[in-house]
Amino acid sequence: MKTQNLLINKNITIKSAISKMINISSKTLVVVNKNKNLLGTVSDGDIRKIIINKPQKFFNKSIEDIYTKDPVYLKNDEISYQKLSDLFIKFKIDLIPIVDDKNKVINVYRWFDILNKKNQKFKKINIPAVIMAGGKGERLLPLTEIFPKALIPIDGAPIVKKTIDMFLSYNLKNIFLILNHKSDLIINYLKKIKYDKSIKLKYLKETKSLGTAGGLFKLKNYKLENFILINCDIIINYDISLIVDFHKKHKNDLTICVANKKDKIQYGICENDEHNNLNNIIEKPTNEININTGFYIINKSLLNLIDKNKSLNMDKLIKRAIKNSLKIKIYKIDFINWKEIGMIKDYLNYLHE
Repeated sequence: MKTQNLLINKNITIKSAISKMINISSKTLVVVNKNKNLLGTVSDGDIRKIIINKPQKFFNKSIEDIYTKDPVYLKNDEISYQKLSDLFIKFKIDLIPIVDDKNKVINVYRWFDILNKKNQKFKKINIPAVIMAGGKGERLLPLTEIFPKALIPIDGAPIVKKTIDMFLSYNLKNIFLILNHKSDLIINYLKKIKYDKSIKLKYLKETKSLGTAGGLFKLKNYKLENFILINCDIIINYDISLIVDFHKKHKNDLTICVANKKDKIQYGICENDEHNNLNNIIEKPTNEININTGFYIINKSLLNLIDKNKSLNMDKLIKRAIKNSLKIKIYKIDFINWKEIGMIKDYLNYLHE
């Protein structure tokens, strides 16, 4: 649909707005001025709120008092499939206007424009990936009494296959798996899958439990400059090529992907000093936290901080990197783009979503 068909003036009547929505089969229109500068959006929901009781009274009134004056939009140089998709999911809207640097509407994306997965074009990633799949999965008992965590089924296939398939969608073909607990089951399963010969799966077995980072020492035998590291119990619904580009652009030693979560507290919060004197009161504040997702981009420099055959968890490795003044940045994704199934309750919640 042409962008022009979705644009209306703020002085148009409610009746005319409804007629236009019906004629072009759109539940939302973009409100602009005579220069096509973005003013807001008006939806059928906005209209229903005002006319539900006395429709005849409001039909000939303009939309000026009812349209949304702080719409969700993107600037032309910010557009990516990922950003559009995130905004549609987060705000549950029908369309997103695109504006230039003068706030002029130059395009409009509608939800179904990007719903088709054929529109999602992933950029090729030319660095290897490492999947940490050696844990016992004790938090997933009793499921992991039967098979290892990497073979826990997600949407009809083991999560390790889902992770590998995700990497293959970026044309990434060099994948390492660090294994320990019930490793033979994982290897036998993956060997039965007829991957293309160009896809190289390398299995690095730990002889003892080395924690969530100790097994990375084995990568010193390979000439890796940067590589992706992912825990086998997480799901990332995000364009990971953007994270890789961020890592390379800033020349990071470590990039930690974090899930940004905002929680609104439903109470007034009183701040006081050590003598219980009130300093401030904040009504229903929003707390923002960044959760470590278990997805990283790592430079080979971090491998020098890992000792051979010594158990080491990822949080300790990160602290060593901080102590050694390595360059570490976080990359924020929205909380809705990340799922962890490492605990039985998280796994069951995922299955029932």
